[in-house]
Amino acid sequence: MLGEAAATVTRNVVITVTTPGGIVEGKVIGPDGQPLAFAEVTLKESDLDVLTGDCEQHTTAGVRTDAGGNFLFDYVRQTECGAPFVLTARDPSSEKRGMAAGRIRFVGSRVKLDIVLLGRGKVMGRALYDDGTVPQGLSIVGYSAVFKEGRSARIDANGNYDIGDLPVGTISLSATAGDGSFALATVAIPSSGQTVTRDLVLLRRPEAATGTLRGTVFETDGTTPVVQAFVALYVNNQFIAVRRSDFDGRFDFGVVPAGVAEIEAFSAETGRAGARIFVDIEADRVNDVRVLLVDERGVVEGHVYRRTLTGVVPVVGAVVYAFQTPFHTVTDALGAYRLENVFAGTLSVHAADLAAGREVMGTVTVRDGAVANLDLFFEENTLGSIAGVLRDASGAPVGGAIVHVGVGDRWSYERI
Repeated sequence: MLGEAAATVTRNVVITVTTPGGIVEGKVIGPDGQPLAFAEVTLKESDLDVLTGDCEQHTTAGVRTDAGGNFLFDYVRQTECGAPFVLTARDPSSEKRGMAAGRIRFVGSRVKLDIVLLGRGKVMGRALYDDGTVPQGLSIVGYSAVFKEGRSARIDANGNYDIGDLPVGTISLSATAGDGSFALATVAIPSSGQTVTRDLVLLRRPEAATGTLRGTVFETDGTTPVVQAFVALYVNNQFIAVRRSDFDGRFDFGVVPAGVAEIEAFSAETGRAGARIFVDIEADRVNDVRVLLVDERGVVEGHVYRRTLTGVVPVVGAVVYAFQTPFHTVTDALGAYRLENVFAGTLSVHAADLAAGREVMGTVTVRDGAVANLDLFFEENTLGSIAGVLRDASGAPVGGAIVHVGVGDRWSYERI
């Protein structure tokens, strides 16, 4: 029966794990502020997966609170991951839950950590477009940023929704329709068991304006069409597609987004580039453009360096390329690179250090028959320091406290 002792036989237990640890104890407090008897408390710890090298959190122990709401874990480890342990508590009768996290600072230490079960409430209302119609493909989520909990709503055919089991406090609501329309709102659940009503209005996203784009690629004489030329289209800085010109030099992109377009072309036979052409694609009309190939080229050369606290060092084997062009190379033992016969104009040159997984870029202007110089620098990560004073609630300095800094999800630095 619940609360009765079940163990009547004494067993010797030998612990073979050598990981240092400590004791964690505390109380489970219900939403009413009173200790909760016979609640389920679960311990989760993080261990290193030797196959993947990742730290994974998993359940390692579980206990029930006594009649006074007290619990105790007599062995909580300091794992090599350095991540905090997590305690979760659940009231079997009401399904209310709570969570707390902590660390074992010293081997054999005794940590006191209480778990408070969250009071919970409900948010409901109706979500419609601003014209009163029901959105298709509607999805609504309520999220507590404080307790990092979220719930999806139940929604009927008329746009009515409700989200239950949300923790008390501030809740962020986000509604999204299938066409990308959305609405955001914030509500506050004042206390446990309360229901808050909030209607949501989604503004319809206007349909994107489109136009038709086609044209012809000509040789430098302006009259001879170029067969099988490569033509690339970018609209509003977004790549759209690549087409090949036909036997009349014609290309057709069909219906594309309206806006500022950039067209780049070059002959597949000679490699001559078309001057970058910027045109406005007007909505609801056919836009016909002429692309005239030119044969203006230059050279870009320079070095790729890594800047450190003691100076600069060359980056060997970095990939260097002119953005949105077919020209690329690799740096030599001195970090030097040279891009020959690149198209004239303003180019964005990128260098990628594949070993470090980093990229840097610079801009250079290339003129016909000239050499342009551009050095690229990777900035070395530098170290800084953090200093301050720890004070208690009254403002008095606190001595002997442990202050730690976590980098990512790891406990990295500690000072007293």
